[in-house]
Amino acid sequence: MNLFVGIPEWLIAILCALVVAAGIQDFLRLKISNAFPVAVFVAAVVAMILRGWSIDVWENFAVFGLLLGLGTLLFAGGHMGGGDVKLFAAVGLWTDFERALVLIPAVLMTGGVLALLLLSRRLIPLPASGAGHPRKNKKVPYGVAIAIGTLIVVGVQVQSRLESRAQLAKLSALTSDSVR
Repeated sequence: MNLFVGIPEWLIAILCALVVAAGIQDFLRLKISNAFPVAVFVAAVVAMILRGWSIDVWENFAVFGLLLGLGTLLFAGGHMGGGDVKLFAAVGLWTDFERALVLIPAVLMTGGVLALLLLSRRLIPLPASGAGHPRKNKKVPYGVAIAIGTLIVVGVQVQSRLESRAQLAKLSALTSDSVR
């Protein structure tokens, strides 16, 4: 079920604020508080209720389960943090299969670019007087990539909503002109 259609904009804004805050926290502390994935999950359930339950909701739960399962394997291998896994799975609950095909590559590509940027900072020595020192930690704050990937999906969906509204406005104008 596409949760970005038929729900209030304020709920989408809450999702965006939550993932951005989680990304900032992860960047600064290399840790994501459990409050963020829980809030994203609850917001998705609220969106499902506001949109109206549909048989298609199984896709959302399948994406959630897939991301949680794969993320747990990555966590067990030490490749991803637990907060990253929970946040990514919670964001996955917002998406059906079609939107997951945008979300997952967006997060993975953003995470790859982020990892390359962090690696390049470690390889290029900074001047002795430089205020910013490269991270000594080799972890990647994947919450940043999850936030950016989520914003990409939301941006695509908001653009689609705006185009649909514009088309409806044109159609409404045409039908009102033909009635006169």
